[in-house]
Amino acid sequence: MLVALCGHSPALADEPTSAEAYYMVIYGAQDQQPNPLTSHCFATFIKVTRHAEGSTEPRIELKHINWFTKLGHETGVPHGLLVDGQLERPEPGENRDTASALRGAAKHKLTVYRYGPYEIDKFLYQRAVRQIDRLEGRVAGARILYKQLDFGFREEAKIIASNCIHAVSDVIREPAPLTTGLTFGREAAHLNLKHLRRWMKDPTTVHTSLWKRIWSELWSSSSAPEVSLVECTLAGENLPHTTSPSESPGKPVPGAEVSQTSH
Repeated sequence: MLVALCGHSPALADEPTSAEAYYMVIYGAQDQQPNPLTSHCFATFIKVTRHAEGSTEPRIELKHINWFTKLGHETGVPHGLLVDGQLERPEPGENRDTASALRGAAKHKLTVYRYGPYEIDKFLYQRAVRQIDRLEGRVAGARILYKQLDFGFREEAKIIASNCIHAVSDVIREPAPLTTGLTFGREAAHLNLKHLRRWMKDPTTVHTSLWKRIWSELWSSSSAPEVSLVECTLAGENLPHTTSPSESPGKPVPGAEVSQTSH
């Protein structure tokens, strides 16, 4: 794994003091010469249980949003914006795990920008699990298809189709679904983080030690790929933290600047 840093140095945190704690990591992957067709956005949601039965170590459970078509997962690109001269139509999507997304990024030599882990409310974790159930077809009458340009397919109460970016942002759709326009990759990941920031307990604290546990868990049954991974943080002020979707989202988060290190 190749590592770089972007943004200001985050505060480091110890393990959670409560019996259960919840975290989120959002990723944006893109070429060195950014191309929306080869970019990707995905997320990991984590539940940490301290003093798990039969273990002295906290137990971690990972939930994943990695939404693409089967072709996209296998080749790194969808069919394209035009198919036989016509705009692409919605097609079946597949939700896979974070390890699959990282393997794809390594295979296609994409840089992955990682935001988090940030501690979040239980409410947001539960909503993420619900979104995963929708993507994976476990919610009756809520089947979601994949469409790269999903304008007009997800603005109403019933989602018809979604791209990878909005598969993450639609964890929360109140008071309105996030609109990301033509953004992709790192910028789209940053917009998703801003969209979900109300349920982050402290946007200035990245739980770096937990990331090491997450990374180990991701590759517990396979070898980790050599992937270019950039650690990003939210720069600037501490934002208001709320627990209700109806509360004010607070001020926008400034963008992060990039500095490079490696090991």
